[in-house]
Amino acid sequence: MIAVLVMLTASASCDPAGIDAPYRAMEEGFRNRDPAMVASAYSPTSVLGGVDRPEVHSAEEMTQVFAYVAPEDGLTLAIDFKIVHRDRADDLVADVGLYRIRVEGREPSYGQFTTVTVCGADGVWRFIADLMTRAGEPEWRSAECVPGAPCAD
Repeated sequence: MIAVLVMLTASASCDPAGIDAPYRAMEEGFRNRDPAMVASAYSPTSVLGGVDRPEVHSAEEMTQVFAYVAPEDGLTLAIDFKIVHRDRADDLVADVGLYRIRVEGREPSYGQFTTVTVCGADGVWRFIADLMTRAGEPEWRSAECVPGAPCAD
């Protein structure tokens, strides 16, 4: 399934400096409580979900998937990343890492992820796959980041 998405999506040459753009879009989208900004981190057709039940979503569906970041409660929301492994081949990147979601006044939640990022026809890096599972604070604290990749404190 992911191989088909790569063939349909990849066709341009992207600036390697933009590899982390999807993570920045997610961080900004959470900070601004903007589901469309979060959805912009993903290709027009992407695989998203738990490792046991990933689903293919369109760009329009992605905004609905991330509707929970919309500002209904007025609280500050943030997401942080730690990339612990990265493989890159031309216009395709596979990352393994952890994320932390923080909501004002609550304990953070943690998870592990594997993403596949591809250079789109428009020259922009976007996720085509984002698979997640649970993690805890001990995993977050002990994670050692790949130099130059997103690495929150």
